[in-house]
Amino acid sequence: MIRLLIIAGLVYFLYRKYRSWQESLADRREKGETAIEDIMVQDPHCGTYFPRREGVLLRFDGEDLLFCSKKCRDAFVAEHTNTTTGG
Repeated sequence: MIRLLIIAGLVYFLYRKYRSWQESLADRREKGETAIEDIMVQDPHCGTYFPRREGVLLRFDGEDLLFCSKKCRDAFVAEHTNTTTGG
């Protein structure tokens, strides 16, 4: 008898969680929100496209730049440091 009550309680809990999840999806659809996983951006140094969330950020001349890796970021900085200071 106790097992039946525990199973029934668990089923009810999972049902409520599922319904809550479905309602939140419906609310987002009504508001026009879409489920975009991530936006692809292009590395300004090597030209590779990568997910924005995985980018390495650099603030350069008042602008935020995203790079695919620290290696590309460092190469970009070295390249632009040499051209601005060395001529």
